[in-house]
Amino acid sequence: MKLDYVIEKKMESLLMNRGYVLDFSDNTMQIFVARSVDIDIYEEKFSSNGTSKANRLRYLWYNYPKKVVAKLNIDLLVYWEYVKHENRLDHSIADLVIYKECLIYHRNLLDSDEEMSGEEILKNLKIEILSHKFIMENIEKTNSKIKNKDYSGAITNARSLVEHVLMELASRFEYEIKNKGDLLKLYNEVAKTMNLQAVNYDIDGFKQILSGLNSIINGISNLRNELSDAHARKYEPTKHHARIAINSAHTICEFLLDSYEHQKKIKVKTAKMNLTAS
Repeated sequence: MKLDYVIEKKMESLLMNRGYVLDFSDNTMQIFVARSVDIDIYEEKFSSNGTSKANRLRYLWYNYPKKVVAKLNIDLLVYWEYVKHENRLDHSIADLVIYKECLIYHRNLLDSDEEMSGEEILKNLKIEILSHKFIMENIEKTNSKIKNKDYSGAITNARSLVEHVLMELASRFEYEIKNKGDLLKLYNEVAKTMNLQAVNYDIDGFKQILSGLNSIINGISNLRNELSDAHARKYEPTKHHARIAINSAHTICEFLLDSYEHQKKIKVKTAKMNLTAS
């Protein structure tokens, strides 16, 4: 397929630098592409326009079906975000706008032909930030920091995990993220769209739990400011401080993902029912 020219140039600006692609070596890029779309990008044909990693990727863009290109590019964009996060590199506003635009473009390619089944939706989610695998991998990283007594680092990672999941949900709903750092505001916007606000429920237990999530989100955000390694600390965190931040982040992220998957299934089912009725 041929990518939209502007999107292609924006993808290149995020992923490529003088023939390199992100931080990949030849070996790690070969493994990444194989795991993503089951293609060996180091076959001879991929070097027809040059042997660099960037040229091999361009060959795939130009010569493979749109579903393959979209799947791989979504994985690459998610990895771009991961690399920035792991290296604690700040995202420029311009890069975040490009990242969001490219994600939406490629998701539309995946969804363009037909409505996905529930199973396909879950399969698609697993390759991205909105996946139980991604959440658990990040929880394991925070637990490793606790084992190494890096309690402030664990708190930073817990907060970043919540922010990643919320930003990904916001991008699905096509929000313009004006203030990445305002975690509570971002959560409230997502919760409103997903009908997860306490005011919308009649059962007191649910109302109390959902109200509590607002407090927990705010608490995680404040913990990062006061106890994490992201700022000058007022207090030295201990293991139990880090543990409550991690467990809270884990609960919130799993709840948001489960809610999103449930709502996507209902949407697909409703669409099929409407199609049958017509």
